[in-house]
Amino acid sequence: MIKNFLVLFGISFLLQSCFYTHRAKKIDAYELIQNKEETASKFVFEYPGNKKDFEKKSISFFRLDTSYMPFNFTTDQLYPDEELNVLIITSRDKDVMVNLLGYIIRESLKTDNENLNKDEDPNPDTTYYYFVHIQVTDKEGNDVLAGSSMRSKAIINKLLKYKHYLN
Repeated sequence: MIKNFLVLFGISFLLQSCFYTHRAKKIDAYELIQNKEETASKFVFEYPGNKKDFEKKSISFFRLDTSYMPFNFTTDQLYPDEELNVLIITSRDKDVMVNLLGYIIRESLKTDNENLNKDEDPNPDTTYYYFVHIQVTDKEGNDVLAGSSMRSKAIINKLLKYKHYLN
């Protein structure tokens, strides 16, 4: 009786053994992050598109005279009559889920040649989340996103327009 219960418990554990070990950050509109280690605040939002569209639309929005998207540039498109330094960095994250039963079945069905391919993504159906991080400083290097001045609110509003322009 106890043996049957343990076998049934083990089978149900394997069938229900799907759980997250890491969840990607969910950002609804945007986040303004003030990091103590960095001097400038970051305006962060999630970008669902692809890299080519991102670069093309960014060049168009900021009216850059280059054929590629630089990480760091100066523009007057964020605030009237003021040249601002902009640093744009992209990153990605993913949800990491452990599925014990799927792992056991997948590993038992693999051949020796398939086990040698270590570059293969173990979870091909993984969904990646792409994020855009933007830092804006003035000519003197001062953070223009920090605080609650009219200028910082206007720049954040313009960055929100940029986010909607990308999407």
